[in-house]
Amino acid sequence: MIAVLPKIDMVIVNRADTYEGENTPTRQLLDLIEKVLEARTGPSVANPVLAPLEVGSDPKITKVSNDRLTVGEWKYPPEPLGLPSRTEFQITAGQGHLVCYSPTGGTFRLYLQNDGTLHEEDSHRRYFPVRDDTGSLAGIADVGYIMEAALTAASSGDGNRAARLLRVVEGRLGREETLAFEVVNVVVDLLGGNGASAERSVRQLSERFDPVEVERWVNRIGYRLMRGGMGERALELFEFNTRVFPKAWNTWDSLSEAHLGLGNTEEAIRAYRRALELNPSGVRRRGRLVQAAIIAACEGNNDRAVRLLKAVKGEETVRIGIANAVVNLFGGKETSAERAIREFLEQFDPARVEREVNEIGNWLMREGQEERALELFEFNTRIFPESWNAWDSLGEAHFNLGHKEEAIRAYQKSLELNPDNEAAKRMIARIKGGI
Repeated sequence: MIAVLPKIDMVIVNRADTYEGENTPTRQLLDLIEKVLEARTGPSVANPVLAPLEVGSDPKITKVSNDRLTVGEWKYPPEPLGLPSRTEFQITAGQGHLVCYSPTGGTFRLYLQNDGTLHEEDSHRRYFPVRDDTGSLAGIADVGYIMEAALTAASSGDGNRAARLLRVVEGRLGREETLAFEVVNVVVDLLGGNGASAERSVRQLSERFDPVEVERWVNRIGYRLMRGGMGERALELFEFNTRVFPKAWNTWDSLSEAHLGLGNTEEAIRAYRRALELNPSGVRRRGRLVQAAIIAACEGNNDRAVRLLKAVKGEETVRIGIANAVVNLFGGKETSAERAIREFLEQFDPARVEREVNEIGNWLMREGQEERALELFEFNTRIFPESWNAWDSLGEAHFNLGHKEEAIRAYQKSLELNPDNEAAKRMIARIKGGI
C-alpha cells in the first residue's frame, strides 16, 4: 500500500507480499497517517522536545563463535529446491554473526539460532539451511520458498520429494507460519491422491484455526498453481475447497475462475451462480465472465461468448449491455452493435457509454488483442465523432500496430477537438521524428 500525503511532502509505503499471505495492516497504517498529520498540521506545542524512539530489543540477535558459522555463495532460492533463481546470496562471517549480501536485497545481518535457522535483522525473516542430495549445504531459504518447492514437486507427481522438503521446516514454525505449512501439507496429500486424508486434515485445522483463514489459505495456493500454469491442479484444489467449505461464496467464485481458464464454460457458469446465491453483492469476479465472453468473441467463438453473457444478464446494465454490443461487433453484426449503443445513449450519460467502450478497447490492447482493439476504437469514433478521447485511443491503437500515418491523423483529429491534449502533441512529434 502507498499513501501519498502531498500537503506535507510525505509518502508512506508498506510492502506486503500478498502472494505469500501477507496482509497490509490497514488500520495500523491509517492510525500512523493520522498521527503524522496531527503532528505536522496540528497546533504548535509550547516547549517541543525530541522524544527518543522506543525500540524493544530483539531477543533473537545472538552472538556465537565464528567456528559455528558457515559461509559461502549460493543461488537464491537454492538449486535443490528446483525453483527459478532470482538472485545470489554471498554470506561472510562478521563478529559472531553472518553478513549476507545480495544484488537485489542489499546487505543485512543473519543471526544463528539454537535450532539451526538464521534470523534476519529488521525484517525478522527466518531462513532454513537447504542441503543437496549428498547432504552438503547448498544455501538457505525462507519457509515460503520451501513450501513453494514442495507444492511444485507434489503438482508434478513427486509426493516423496514434497514430503522431504516439508520436513526441513517441520516443528520449527510459529503459529502464523504453522497454518500455512499445515495447509501446504493438506494440498500435498490431496495432489498425491490422498483426498480423504486431506479432507480430514483440513477439517481438523478448521477446529484449531479460524475456518475462514484455512479456506483462504487453500484458495491462495490454488491461485499460485494457476499462475504457475497448473490449471488442472488448481481446479482440483478449488473443487476440494468447495466440498470442505460449501457455504463459502469465495470458494465457488474461485472455482468459476479456474473453469473459465480451462475453457469449461458451463461449469464456470454453474460455479459463478452458486457464488452469487451465497453472496449476491459480494462476488468480485463477475467481470471475469464478461471479459471471457469478449475474448471468446475476439477468437471467433460467439457461441461461448453469448452463453457467458447470458449468465450475467441483468447485472450492471450498462457494462453488460455494452459487452453484448462488443460481442455483436466482433461477430460481424456491426449494425446491431451500433443500434444497441445508440439506444444506450438515450438512457444513460453518453460520456459514460463512450468511456466504457474505450476501457474495453484499452483492456484488449493490454491482453494482446491489438487488432480487435483497433476495430473497437474505430467503432467508437463513428458513434462519438466529437470525442477527442475516442480519437486519441484510436491513435494509440494505430501506433501500437505500426500504422504511423493513420496514428498521426487520429491524433490530429483529437487535437482539433481538444487543443490542450498534450499527450497527442507529444505522440505526433515522436512519430514524425521516427518517420
